[in-house]
Amino acid sequence: AAITETSLKNRLDELVQREMLAQNMAASVDVSAVARFFGSPLGKRMLRAGDVLREKPFSLFEEIDGRRVIVQGMIDACFLENGGWILVDYKTDRQKGSAEDAAKAHAPQLEIYQKALEAATGITVAEKYVAFLSLGANVLV
Repeated sequence: AAITETSLKNRLDELVQREMLAQNMAASVDVSAVARFFGSPLGKRMLRAGDVLREKPFSLFEEIDGRRVIVQGMIDACFLENGGWILVDYKTDRQKGSAEDAAKAHAPQLEIYQKALEAATGITVAEKYVAFLSLGANVLV
């Protein structure tokens, strides 16, 4: 089923009525940007995927400046397609410059997400995207 602005608004209203989401938080959602993402080729791929993980917490040991430290974070979304993970990191803020340049700045973050996801699942990350919701751009990094 297609995800439209109307279906998103209805779902947000339902969550508010069920007291699962505060009204001010529901009002802050840019439903047109979210609907645009799910109408994009990447969003449609996610909708077709059988295995989708959202807001997946992780912990990973990393070597930083000669010391082992634990890096903790949250993977926004990933889905399995043709035996590999497709990793998606959402950005909601307005970007300065091109989406491609902004995505390059986020590439190290996605490298950490890739390491954590592969270590946790044993499945290779096939593609990594930065999804700029306000721009309607999904950039492969």
